[in-house]
Amino acid sequence: MSPAERYAYDEHLSAIMIQNDVLDGVKLEGRMEGKMEGCIEIARNLKSMGLDTETIQKATGLLPEEIQKL
Repeated sequence: MSPAERYAYDEHLSAIMIQNDVLDGVKLEGRMEGKMEGCIEIARNLKSMGLDTETIQKATGLLPEEIQKL
């Protein structure tokens, strides 16, 4: 492999690694967003059942201000 080919190969590998890092970050962000949406849905259900904010907070981990906005 010539030095130019080696350089092109290394650049290609570097681009692939960067792309994979970006995709991993997006996947993690999506999972976190989905988990948060799930907590909000649970909080809405608990609130509609008449549970108090403190109990909902313990069950979901949401802040009292977030629960009151629901």
